[in-house]
Amino acid sequence: MEMNTLKDIVLSKPAPLVSTFRLNYYSILNLMSCVEGQFTTAEHVIKNSFHQFRYEKVLPDIGEKVAKLEQEAFVLDTSGEAKVAEYQKIRLDIAQLEKMMSEITKLEKILYFLVPGRLDENRYNACGW
Repeated sequence: MEMNTLKDIVLSKPAPLVSTFRLNYYSILNLMSCVEGQFTTAEHVIKNSFHQFRYEKVLPDIGEKVAKLEQEAFVLDTSGEAKVAEYQKIRLDIAQLEKMMSEITKLEKILYFLVPGRLDENRYNACGW
């Protein structure tokens, strides 16, 4: 084995232990038949399994996340309705104003006002001409 490979193995951080073993019904029956008398019940086997240990270890974290998300959902429910109603009103106002602008800027209506000799004042950014 090369020195660099050995050095990497010795000095690197250990990999986390991730078990893919899942204790199912048939595993419990097989285990109970193999070790007669050591385990009194199937609950004892399930309780002492690694998967159950990992599940119980993360359970408080999951409970905290659920509580936090429920609180966020409650806040959204109470404050969101007024904002949605205001947004809908603004959208309706914009649609109404766009309809008015399309009516005002029709060519046949504009030509009536654009006749020779008529003065027109245009305003753009506080500059009038």
